[in-house]
Amino acid sequence: MLLRQAEEGWELPAVDSDSAWFETGDVAARLTESLGIDVFVQRCLGGGENESPATDRLYAGCAITDAVSQDGGRWFGLADLPPLTGPTAQALPRLRAWLAGDADARDWEQPGWLGEVEDFVAARLDAPFELRQLRTWSRSSVWRVSGQGGSWIFKASPRVYQNEGSIAAVLSCHFPERFPIVLARDEARGWLLMEDLAGASLLDCELTWWHAALEAMARVQIQALGELAAIRAAGCPDFGVKQMRRWTDEFLGPVGPVRAGSIPGLAAPDAAYLLDNATRISSAWDALGAAGIPDSFEHGDFRPGHVVISHGAVRFFDVADAAISHPFFSAVTMLDFERLPEWAGNSAADARAELSQSYLGPWREAFPHVDVEAVYQATRPLAVMHAALVRWYHLLPAMVPRRDWEFMVAFWLRKLTEPPQRRFP
Repeated sequence: MLLRQAEEGWELPAVDSDSAWFETGDVAARLTESLGIDVFVQRCLGGGENESPATDRLYAGCAITDAVSQDGGRWFGLADLPPLTGPTAQALPRLRAWLAGDADARDWEQPGWLGEVEDFVAARLDAPFELRQLRTWSRSSVWRVSGQGGSWIFKASPRVYQNEGSIAAVLSCHFPERFPIVLARDEARGWLLMEDLAGASLLDCELTWWHAALEAMARVQIQALGELAAIRAAGCPDFGVKQMRRWTDEFLGPVGPVRAGSIPGLAAPDAAYLLDNATRISSAWDALGAAGIPDSFEHGDFRPGHVVISHGAVRFFDVADAAISHPFFSAVTMLDFERLPEWAGNSAADARAELSQSYLGPWREAFPHVDVEAVYQATRPLAVMHAALVRWYHLLPAMVPRRDWEFMVAFWLRKLTEPPQRRFP
């Protein structure tokens, strides 16, 4: 362990970073700059966003380059670690436990993992390359691969997301103008090597590009109706309306987790609202299933940060949460749950209403006998239930450590009682 000399003893190296806690690439870069060695930040052990807010976070990782001595610091073995001083003194028990072998560890926290990644990439690229860490957390480890031929993105995911590579490959095949090229994948290890989309994030674009992005997603979903067999064969899960109805009945049933009080963070008034409206919610799923818009490709995490304007075209990426489900959930995710910028002459509320029409336009063309506006309004509260149910039944059982992610279900369910337009009629 590398410790730095302090006034009254030894302490862990520390850096300042304004990035989100899971943007470990920034932490790694700052550590590398201050320490003079390449650093791989493998995990946030304390003070993460999913715990109580904290100004100090504890990260664990490893040195990529082997350094025996270090200016202003020294490498210690576990047997000869000195007492730590300052705020980092309380970190030692957690660090010892992690180094001793953490049952919650991901593949990227194992010795030699990065070397295996380098071999995987080298076998598929002819030219020399460099790896730079972008993000590492429980859900993925993401790296930029830079070389003479351009740049690629390497992504490793846990087992619950191991089919992202095959799903991404199918989408790239059928919609090459919308999704990044997949160069290589290893489903057994959850590895994906894909095109690095160069361009501007939708977050930095004018309102016209937001309209284009919503319309483009709708057209992809309509075309995907004819490609569902291939998307399903790639391992895309089925979280359609019928499955949501079954999960709802179990979730809100007599022995379900809501009535049992086993959902961490779900307040009694929110639980009471769900139980009082259980029949109404189940009926809403039945009505949505009969409304005339079939299940299709649903992005699962359709946020402006996952949209890039590249060479004058709208491109989408990050399909880890993709499913075959009601397609309108993608638009609701973008427009109801994301903070929209305010453009000149357009408030966020006005822009949200206009953007929904850009999304619904292609659906009106494809399904002229369906009241797509009414269907869209019906999906708004159901999108909240969808998000909560998928997390409870699909993601939480696979998330490690589970305790750090249990807040997600109550977080989504609380949205049902916030703005009136998302309550069930």
